[in-house]
Amino acid sequence: SAKVVDSDANVSFLRVVVLSCDGERDPRNLIRSFHLAKIAIENATKTDQQEAADDVFETFSCYFPITFRPPPNDPYGITREDLAKELQNCLLALDVILSDVVELFLEKISNDDVEIKRDAVKGLLQGFSGPSCRDLPLSLVDTTITTLIQSALDENQIVDEAIYAMGELCASSPFRLRVADRVAQTSVNKAVSGSMNASRCIAGIAGASAAGCRAVISVIPRIAEAALEPESRSVCTLALAKILQACEKAPLESGLRSPILDIDENAVSTLLSLAQIPDDPSSFASA
Repeated sequence: SAKVVDSDANVSFLRVVVLSCDGERDPRNLIRSFHLAKIAIENATKTDQQEAADDVFETFSCYFPITFRPPPNDPYGITREDLAKELQNCLLALDVILSDVVELFLEKISNDDVEIKRDAVKGLLQGFSGPSCRDLPLSLVDTTITTLIQSALDENQIVDEAIYAMGELCASSPFRLRVADRVAQTSVNKAVSGSMNASRCIAGIAGASAAGCRAVISVIPRIAEAALEPESRSVCTLALAKILQACEKAPLESGLRSPILDIDENAVSTLLSLAQIPDDPSSFASA
């Protein structure tokens, strides 16, 4: 049942809305409640937001993840995806609880249900897309990056979602440099050992932004060296091909300069030898 609000207290509209939603189970009412709470949060004063923060998180976090499954021939047309989207928007509308919400999403990535895992990744991506994520503790940022990397490398169910999320964070997050460096440095050893998912992680950030491309360029020499070894030549050559193709698509930096131009000269020589292309510039004089 809903919490009782003291009628003599000076209670903000936001708190009234939030507390009136507590305990609601009907999906028809829930989808409206999530939407109304988001609007109330966005239009509340900073003071009212601060005072209602605990109630907002306590009330709405218990609904995540959404496990609703509409009955056959449901006349109302409310889907699990609709509810999940409205709940995510509601939870992420209040900046002061962002850290708690991010931790909630991180916790649910380990759930056995693949839809819940996907909802958690979507929530993390949206949470890191707003300006308020700049205030997140770096320890939480690093935990998020590590969780996404592990999801891509070790969890077959949400590999695509995790790689996409890392690419998006490299492209638009305030932590793009941190994300790019961690993904490249963490994935390179796995890529050298033959993990195609690791190669996909590296290629994913390489093509997402100049920051991602630059971080990847720093690990290309490591993969190129491994490609010279007979036992790893095949997988590493294939990895290099994917990564370099992604680098070619990376957005240009200011001045229309591609980060790929900064690849180490020794790495270039190795790549040319792998491709069996002569690295003597004079050989191209008549081309």
